[in-house]
Amino acid sequence: MDRSSAATGINPPGLYAVFRNMRARHVETLARYWRISLAATPGALAEVRPVGAAGLRSGQRQP
Repeated sequence: MDRSSAATGINPPGLYAVFRNMRARHVETLARYWRISLAATPGALAEVRPVGAAGLRSGQRQP
């Protein structure tokens, strides 16, 4: 957790008080990422663009 301490400015005992261990920290990080991704999905799917707007021709797949 040394890099986490340096990045957040929180000392290791403070991080352990919040996360208990590295696994708990990773689980919380992934859960937060998942929540943010799910929240952004409807907006991303609502952006309807014609195929030509992406510079593709009908039937081509985007790389």
